[in-house]
Amino acid sequence: MTRTVTAIMALLLLLPFPGEAQQRKSQPRTTRKPAAKAVKQPAASQAVGQLAEQLKLVNQFLYVYGKVAASLDDAEQRVKRGEAQQEDMIGVGQSKAAVLASVQDLRAGIGKLAAAFRTDDRLKTHTIKLIAAAEAASEAEQLIRGSRYDDAGRSLLVAAARLVEVLAAV
Repeated sequence: MTRTVTAIMALLLLLPFPGEAQQRKSQPRTTRKPAAKAVKQPAASQAVGQLAEQLKLVNQFLYVYGKVAASLDDAEQRVKRGEAQQEDMIGVGQSKAAVLASVQDLRAGIGKLAAAFRTDDRLKTHTIKLIAAAEAASEAEQLIRGSRYDDAGRSLLVAAARLVEVLAAV
């Protein structure tokens, strides 16, 4: 019997109650102002954005460079031992040229960034580190030409570190 009474009470609680519901007072609607139009970024913000983009490019290149450098080094060792075919020697030359062109593009991008920083009075103090990054990339070019791929990778890491220092300081 107590179970029946408990079940009936539970059902009664679930049924809608016909009493007056609490009503919310209506408030006058406020209209929102349209969002402000995008303001053109100042030159300093654009330069910092370019710095971040350049750092991203260097890091993406370094991610791929390790494996490419190892395969180039291995292929060049096979060529020196006389174990490589003529097609392998051509492929090594083309790969080396492609890596060299990529490093030259990175160096040129860092150089343009240094020039942009040099023209802005607020960013001028960071130009020295950007020039150091460009020099490290230039050194990497020379090391790649000399088939010193590990040293070139270390030099590119120095360039990335300089870019990070500038980004942290700005």
